[in-house]
Amino acid sequence: MQSSRLGMQAWLLAVYLMMTGLKGTSSLKLHRDIGITQKTAWYLAHRVREAMSEGDPLFSAALEADETYIGGLEGNKHQHKRLEAAS
Repeated sequence: MQSSRLGMQAWLLAVYLMMTGLKGTSSLKLHRDIGITQKTAWYLAHRVREAMSEGDPLFSAALEADETYIGGLEGNKHQHKRLEAAS
């Protein structure tokens, strides 16, 4: 992943799609879902499968995620998810 021209979002989305697929994920499906070329999707899928093989866990080291924003304005939430302000 380090020397790839693909962004981290594409890699993580590919890993998610490949891990949650019941029968596996083809490069054509990755190509359509992520919006990359089929050749790039094939390469990406090959690297993810290789990393998931025994002896080389994909995320064996510590991972760090910076600048995470959780929440939002109450006005932007669905009505049933808004916090009721005490009047």
